[in-house]
Amino acid sequence: QFLYFIGMTVPMAAVVAAAVLGATVVAQLIVRRRVRANQRMRRGRLVASHIVNFAEQIEGPCPRAIVDLDAFDENVRAMVTVAEGSGKRVRVATKSVRCVDLLVRMLDVVPAGRAAGLMTFSAAETLALARDPRIVAALARHWKPGQHSQLLLAYPVADEASADLLVACQRELMPKQLSVAVMVDDSRQVDVLASAAKRAGIPLSVWIDVDMSLRPLPFAHLGVRRSPLRTPSCVRRMLEKIAGDATTALIVCGLMGYEAQVAGLVDFEDSGVASLCESFARSVVKRLSKRDGHARRQECFTFLRQSPVAHRDALCNGGGSGSLNSTVTDPSVSEVTVGSGALCGHLFDRYLPTEAPPFQPALYFALRVTRQPAANIFTCHGGGWCASGQPGASRLPLLVWPQGDLISMEGAGEVQTPFTVRTPPSNFGVGSVALFRPCKSGELGDTIAAYALVSKHRETVVASTYRGDGLEAWNC
Repeated sequence: QFLYFIGMTVPMAAVVAAAVLGATVVAQLIVRRRVRANQRMRRGRLVASHIVNFAEQIEGPCPRAIVDLDAFDENVRAMVTVAEGSGKRVRVATKSVRCVDLLVRMLDVVPAGRAAGLMTFSAAETLALARDPRIVAALARHWKPGQHSQLLLAYPVADEASADLLVACQRELMPKQLSVAVMVDDSRQVDVLASAAKRAGIPLSVWIDVDMSLRPLPFAHLGVRRSPLRTPSCVRRMLEKIAGDATTALIVCGLMGYEAQVAGLVDFEDSGVASLCESFARSVVKRLSKRDGHARRQECFTFLRQSPVAHRDALCNGGGSGSLNSTVTDPSVSEVTVGSGALCGHLFDRYLPTEAPPFQPALYFALRVTRQPAANIFTCHGGGWCASGQPGASRLPLLVWPQGDLISMEGAGEVQTPFTVRTPPSNFGVGSVALFRPCKSGELGDTIAAYALVSKHRETVVASTYRGDGLEAWNC
């Protein structure tokens, strides 16, 4: 009986001890992650004194958009350093900036010859940038013999009007030894582009877009819904389509594999225990995605480069600001996309500093307080600029000065935004200015006409955004 008792007790004790040990380790990890999350989110609410001083001196109507130029430059240099350290070139995503002066500034920070060009998001925008002498001059600084695809439209077109805009763009760039390219992932897109190129007698460059989402099981899809092409056999069918029907009209110049579930997936939504437990699942998804995505991207690009249809100097693009550190480790990638990290919307406060450099907040907007319904409640005029994407509290603007919170029942309103402040600053009230950070970096450029570029060391200048320039990125 004694031996039986020992035989039963020891395994049970071992199981209990292992469970306690496992729970302790998980608890320690959660506590450690919570500390890091709180540090990141507190840091995102810190505002440089020269930005607050500028905001307090704003006269006239609001809203006003403010860029901390010192933080902007530091963020760009940080991204360039990561890319340069791995021998990758950088391509600037225009949708995350939407201001020509800032796009040029980013290209100027990159060492000569190390910027691949711009990644655009519509045909109309691409043509407008091709006609802008500031952009052309900045791209020419990085030109090398044999280089191509300086303007890369990252989203396919499926209508004749947009295809004609790309032909006009190529016609605009050819005398300047620059070129435009566009993504394809469907035979119908190829038909539209080939038809426009043949009508104009000007060949167009295309890149093949490969889906990098994770599918651990046949019914499980973890990632965004982009391209239907996932494997080398899919790439082969697309190359055969181009070789058969459009070989004289289209030139295959590259491949893109964007791992959105790594670059665009935050590590945590807030510092609560439930969110941090969920963040472990997100970290597993990211880890598996990097392993799977890098392998498939390498296979697809190797296959493309061996095809006689592809350009001899075909390129491979991957990543974004949120996956920079891991994307540069993929040997098949020749260039990485950067953009949103430069202005650093507050979405980056929810990333742990493992996938990307620790970006500094650089973009703010100022609203005028026009009401004070209670001693610690203030109401601003305007401010309802919620970010695109999956709905949630994290998509709302973040109040950073004075330190306070939006009212959950109202959020950021269409024409007014109330917030609470536990201890209001002295002399803060009706007529004062509050500072917010947008969730995403680029969308403010379609809403506000100009950015005030503020620096501790230089005089403040004003730069027009896409809206201020009248650049209708979505219209022909």
